[in-house]
Amino acid sequence: MLRYNIPHKEAVATFGLWQLRALTSLGIAGHNVEAGDLFETDGANAVFMVAAGTAEFTDKRIAKEAEVLRAAQEMGLDKPVKIAELEQFQPRKKWEISPAV
Repeated sequence: MLRYNIPHKEAVATFGLWQLRALTSLGIAGHNVEAGDLFETDGANAVFMVAAGTAEFTDKRIAKEAEVLRAAQEMGLDKPVKIAELEQFQPRKKWEISPAV
């Protein structure tokens, strides 16, 4: 679960350090970042910035993820599957106990 306003060192340890490109001028951790600048921040802040449209991911891990998704599509594995619908994740059947005769 992502949390906002946690200490930077804790956020880096939990979510990693990610490289982004600013889409707008913004301030982060007391530094001014202009549109087009590359910068690094923790994963929690990165997700919030990308969701808000103020930055975009440029980290190499995103490119690797895109490559894995493309390979999965070529193999026909791109259809979303709900875990709850998979047989191995169905709840176990409850044992019914017959009343004593």
